[in-house]
Amino acid sequence: MGLNKKTRVTETTLESTGKPVALKMTCDRSHIKADGQDLSYITIELVDEKGRTDPKARNMVDFKISGPGSIVGVGNADP
Repeated sequence: MGLNKKTRVTETTLESTGKPVALKMTCDRSHIKADGQDLSYITIELVDEKGRTDPKARNMVDFKISGPGSIVGVGNADP
């Protein structure tokens, strides 16, 4: 907790996550050029029932795409 002249100005709560139950997908932008060269980066997070990201989740995720376009690469932060 941070104090400023005895007044609380910040507070942080740490919570453990539950088991992952869903994927949360976030795009870096909503439109791309239809030129066959433009990319959109999509972040996928495993979240628990309260929507909290589980930073230690090790679930296998398979990727597929339908329609025009292609997947040019996937990666994660777990070497």
